[in-house]
Amino acid sequence: MRNRTGTISTLRQVASTTYTVKPGDTLFGIAQQVYGDGGKWLLIYDAYRSKLDPNTLRFIPGTVLTIPSAAPDGTNGNPDQFRV
Repeated sequence: MRNRTGTISTLRQVASTTYTVKPGDTLFGIAQQVYGDGGKWLLIYDAYRSKLDPNTLRFIPGTVLTIPSAAPDGTNGNPDQFRV
């Protein structure tokens, strides 16, 4: 993929990846498995917050997630989104 400066950047292809939640899974752990970076857990949280158990903020085991793509610049999307 070419960015605006004309250099080639790489993006790990995860757009069509699905993940079935197992007992004990965490958002960080799922992100570590699918992105290779647990810090990208916010991507999964943002896409599926309505499917999280409101008491534990965990997914019910067996939930199938279609994993959202990571931002091409390696960030979790908008870096200002969670700034205090």
